[in-house]
Amino acid sequence: MRYKSSTGSSLLPPRGYDPAINTRRKDGKISFETDRAAANEDRLRDRKLKAMERKLRKKLDKKIKKKLTALRRKLNADHVSETLASARYMRKLRRWVAGYLWKLTINSGFGRVRFVTVVPRHWEIGADDLHLVDPRQLLSAFRSALNRCGANHARGWMFFYIHGEYEPAANVFHIHVHGLAAGEMIGIFDVLRNKPRFKSRRQRSKSAEGKKAVSIQRVQVRRKRLTNLPDPITYVVQSFWPSRAQYMLNEKDPKRQTRKRRIPEPYHSQYLVWLNRWSFGDMVLTIGLRRTKSGFDISGRKTNIQKGSK
Repeated sequence: MRYKSSTGSSLLPPRGYDPAINTRRKDGKISFETDRAAANEDRLRDRKLKAMERKLRKKLDKKIKKKLTALRRKLNADHVSETLASARYMRKLRRWVAGYLWKLTINSGFGRVRFVTVVPRHWEIGADDLHLVDPRQLLSAFRSALNRCGANHARGWMFFYIHGEYEPAANVFHIHVHGLAAGEMIGIFDVLRNKPRFKSRRQRSKSAEGKKAVSIQRVQVRRKRLTNLPDPITYVVQSFWPSRAQYMLNEKDPKRQTRKRRIPEPYHSQYLVWLNRWSFGDMVLTIGLRRTKSGFDISGRKTNIQKGSK
């Protein structure tokens, strides 16, 4: 799937479904980030990359230094540079994607649409090994797993995007996907959750502090209808990877840090450099959807409910 330049008119969201100016929340609040917030985030990322350059000046090899410099140049550009490491660029893409997914959620003709998170086993990556990860390979394996569960024959559609969280005690990135599933695609995840790589067994490992880290539920489907739109939809594609600790208060009380913190250095800079290597299309998986000039469209799948149904 290819996406045009962020400066192109094709990235304008559909009228009435622009998350930057529209909301269906009861409180009327628009939670989508502003241009100023995104610009401030890019400036902060640039400062942290610059600090890493200075700190590791004598230790950095020429290739890594060149990558840091190239990324800083993009973040400092007057125009919005096309890099997933830029909050300004991701704001434009998120606005476009969320707008069309929002419209599709209301009008796709498959009735139910549910929010889904999947954390496949073996997607826990040591922080120093993130540069070895190819998101296209991860998504290809995920697609194969979904098809073995019947996704290639199901009526409906799904959209997933790669996200990650850093777990400081274990020094790993938990890579996962957030997405939306509609129609018969929702039932695919009831099959998927029983497959070996997607079973939510409680596995614990000793952390650096001697506490026990608790495993994450690997397949999560929110059974309730989507509310407070577009918030659940904008959450699907995120531009910020947080750091969140996992720990055990006792044997029967697993906890996960609720507050999202910034990833500590040097891993914050490493993850930004990694993001800069990939395109938006490299991070996306769709089944039952195709990209058109007018956004996303159902790809040759018959609907089982009249359009406009919820």
